[in-house]
Amino acid sequence: RPVTEAARTNRAAPVPARRRPWLTVALVTGMAASLLLLVQAERRRSALGAALAARDSAVAQVRGQLAARDSTLAALLAPDVQVYELASSADRAPGARLFLNRARHTAVLQAFRLRAAAAGRTYQLWFIRDGVPVPSVTFNADASGGALMPQVDVPGGGAVSAAAITEEPAGGSAQPTSPVLLSAPIPSS
Repeated sequence: RPVTEAARTNRAAPVPARRRPWLTVALVTGMAASLLLLVQAERRRSALGAALAARDSAVAQVRGQLAARDSTLAALLAPDVQVYELASSADRAPGARLFLNRARHTAVLQAFRLRAAAAGRTYQLWFIRDGVPVPSVTFNADASGGALMPQVDVPGGGAVSAAAITEEPAGGSAQPTSPVLLSAPIPSS
């Protein structure tokens, strides 16, 4: 029997492949699962990055606090430092220590057993230079009655003979406006 042209053409045409719907579903499901895993991994990476940034910030803050304490400790323990007790005559009254470094014209002031200054008031340190009060730092007591002023400039240009603390209006005063609470003579070296 002779083969017709139409029959030859039909044989040459490719037969479409049978569809496999389960394979398509598996591929789509796999891609969706992979995308979900990528999203979860990115969220976790982001959360870990935030946690690391918070930890680094906390570490930097602690390092700053330690550096400030080291600086204060170095100022207290310097070989040229002289310690003066500022005292009151009452029992269990407040007190203060002045760690004075004459060579550097600096001091550290540590106060204790101070009551909190009244509203609108503050404590002020004074240096008596050539008989005249020179205003210095202002401060207030913490909840335990203590105060630490690690970087106090000491006036130069004359002989400092005493240190005193008064209670002044907030922001301090140019001249003492209240009685001296604590004082100590500072003999010339």
